[in-house]
Amino acid sequence: TRIARFKGENLRLYSKLELKPHARLNLIVGSNAAGKTTLLEGLYILGRARSFRATDQGELAGDQGRWWHLFAELAGDR
Repeated sequence: TRIARFKGENLRLYSKLELKPHARLNLIVGSNAAGKTTLLEGLYILGRARSFRATDQGELAGDQGRWWHLFAELAGDR
C-alpha cells in the first residue's frame, strides 16, 4: 500500500497543499523555510496520529489559528 494522493489545509504555512507522489521515488527540495519539513510532518501525522515537532495541536495551525485537515488516498499494490 502506498499514498496515491496527499492533501491538507491550514497546516503551518500551507493554506492548501496537494501532492500526488510518484510510486517509486520522490525528492523534496526547496529553499529554507519553504515547507519541506511541514510536508513530511503532515505525512508523519497521518501515520502516527501525532507530530514529531509540535507538542500542542494548535501549533500546527500556524499564524491563522484555523483548524487544519489532512487527507491521504491510498493505492494498493496488487
